[in-house]
Amino acid sequence: MISFNFQPSFLLFFLFFTHLYYDFSIENTILGAVLIISLLVHELGHALAAKYFGASSKITLGLFGGMTSYEKENISEKQRCIVTLCGPLLESILILAPYCWIQTDLVENYYLNYTLYVMIKLNILWCLLNLIPIQPLDGGVISKYLLEKKFGSMGLDVSYLLGIVSAIVGGPYLLLQGYFFFGSILLFHGFRNIQTYRIKQANII
Repeated sequence: MISFNFQPSFLLFFLFFTHLYYDFSIENTILGAVLIISLLVHELGHALAAKYFGASSKITLGLFGGMTSYEKENISEKQRCIVTLCGPLLESILILAPYCWIQTDLVENYYLNYTLYVMIKLNILWCLLNLIPIQPLDGGVISKYLLEKKFGSMGLDVSYLLGIVSAIVGGPYLLLQGYFFFGSILLFHGFRNIQTYRIKQANII
């Protein structure tokens, strides 16, 4: 079973990301529609994979975009890794399909052209961001699984340190490139990874 939950805070994220709060243009409206489609397709990839492994899931649209929660008790670590990977995999359809359509040279309408290009660019950025190895993003969950499986507790430490380095390098870079939302997310999760790593080390000592 897959359920959906919409939090009022998503409206703040939506208006901020699309700039519709000050520029109610057709282009920004298209961006908003593409954003919602992209989030739902990405999270649906996680949810369908979880359902395949027999777990109920819930897709939530909130302040930081989309999130899929599911019953993890009866799913192995390897299956969780597959569930995580299926989000970006399904979302890649929103990159390949518009790209192939554009290559046909049959797109003459400006707004349709704009929609296809926005869909390609947004989903490339979204996939790349999610695959950065910082928890709880998809790339962080996958790197944690692989490193912990290979090196045990030391691998878990390395996964947190990898996430912290990714935030230190990637966060400021994205901010300087004008991607304020993506850069802020990396820095936010980097700070959380530092906190988690420090707590883990304190408990060891």
